[in-house]
Amino acid sequence: MAAGYDDVEVLVAAGANLEAVRQKPPRITALVDAALRGKTDIMQILLDAGADFSSFIQEGTDYDYDLVQAAANAGQFEAVVKLVEAGASWRLARGQPRIKDSIVYYVPEMLCINKPGLKVGL
Repeated sequence: MAAGYDDVEVLVAAGANLEAVRQKPPRITALVDAALRGKTDIMQILLDAGADFSSFIQEGTDYDYDLVQAAANAGQFEAVVKLVEAGASWRLARGQPRIKDSIVYYVPEMLCINKPGLKVGL
């Protein structure tokens, strides 16, 4: 059973380790789980408490996704906004291609693919 908003507040207030990783796959932190599920209220609690959005790398490709890219790829527009507001960058790392082997890495393109009708102006 997943922790709810109140459970997260209690755990954070009690000093829970914000960077603890699940013992079973997928081995991710609470912030990553909340971002990939679009739970922005839980993300805000964790970010306010100091959870590190930059520690996540989704491996398995030549150019690994960061948390912003992973949330965009999951279609979680609001989570992407929350992460960018917290200081994360939506831009590609230097040398990272927009598309490689049919995999999209560019956040605005991912959001448009996963949210039909979304208009992204840059």
